[in-house]
Amino acid sequence: MELRDGFFYSNPKEKLFFITNRHVILDEEKKYFPNVVRLSLHANQNDLRLNRDYDIPLYKGAKKLWTELNPSAEI
Repeated sequence: MELRDGFFYSNPKEKLFFITNRHVILDEEKKYFPNVVRLSLHANQNDLRLNRDYDIPLYKGAKKLWTELNPSAEI
């Protein structure tokens, strides 16, 4: 699966996160739950035609590797 909607965030501890919406990754109605997300990123700032794919695993065994906001939490 290739994503087209999201952004990167680096916290003060220099940890990098990819932020996107749940519905961009999962389709619960169609029961589509991918094991990996593939990001295609520019590999050369001088030639934007050159890209590199990065795979982000979503699960380790049965354990999910992402964090999501609690829908009842107040922002």
